[in-house]
Amino acid sequence: MYQLTNVKVEPLTIELAKEIATMPGLPGERPVNRARMNYLTLQLDRGGFASPAWAVAVDGKTGTKFRINGQHSSRLLADLAPDKFPGGLLAHIEYWAVDEIADEAPDLFNLFDHPRSARSNTDYMGTLRIRHSDLAAFDNKFLVNVAAGIAENTKERWRARAAQNLPSADLLEVHSGRELGLYYVHEDCRRFAVWLRQFVGSMHAWMIARSGIVSEMLDDWQENAELAAEYWGFIFRENHPDFSDDTREFAGMVQKLVGKPKSAKPTELKKRAHLGWTRFRKLRDAEIAAEKAKGEKTVTDAPAPSTWVPPAAAGGEAQPGL
Repeated sequence: MYQLTNVKVEPLTIELAKEIATMPGLPGERPVNRARMNYLTLQLDRGGFASPAWAVAVDGKTGTKFRINGQHSSRLLADLAPDKFPGGLLAHIEYWAVDEIADEAPDLFNLFDHPRSARSNTDYMGTLRIRHSDLAAFDNKFLVNVAAGIAENTKERWRARAAQNLPSADLLEVHSGRELGLYYVHEDCRRFAVWLRQFVGSMHAWMIARSGIVSEMLDDWQENAELAAEYWGFIFRENHPDFSDDTREFAGMVQKLVGKPKSAKPTELKKRAHLGWTRFRKLRDAEIAAEKAKGEKTVTDAPAPSTWVPPAAAGGEAQPGL
């Protein structure tokens, strides 16, 4: 049996953090997760670190205290230099009484870390989406997928600038995981999501979940939104009037590339998509140029308006041209 016996809220100090950090963990506690530590460090650096919520269990047989929640945050704080320690924060600590820690460990673990109680990145997107009225009716999973494509595109731009030793101050910041929704602070990213939504419900809408594909769609949209809608419409709906057109084969090619046992990286998918876009763009540009030239020729070849003036009649004035 376990029971909540007390809740304390007290000033957060480095001594308190060290007390929690050095406390024995719940039996079976997971190893330190480096990604989690990096995330907390980032929040600390940005000034977004909130007051921590910790939990302690007291074994009824031995009186030993066990840390049952707060491994990463307490360790991070305990290892900080005094001048780096955040000031003005409170610590929320729950104290639980247990009959015997070994027997209660699984239930206590599920109490704080059960997967069904977790909120995914998709769930979190809902809290970010409501800030923007133009995205209010959009599906969270769709917005996560689009933002993942924007992130992939942003990373590629950073890599390209770095390779050329060029400044990158004008580029978007790279976001991932729960931070993907931050892309929608930018109006262009929201406009891209609104444009891309036209392909939801199409035959190959599953490709929106491929960040490399969405990354190329972003480039194409920025280059020529109207032509990109035509090109990607043929791909997502597989409805080009020419049954031998490359767009009818594209989705099948992607399925092979992402199939097991080896899945293509986003950069490979983007490369393949870009080749198709380039071919399509050249063909359409050539068609547009031909149509324009044909129109100009039609105007040039038309008979010029008559300027003939008949000779002046005897004793009369010359007549105006007909």
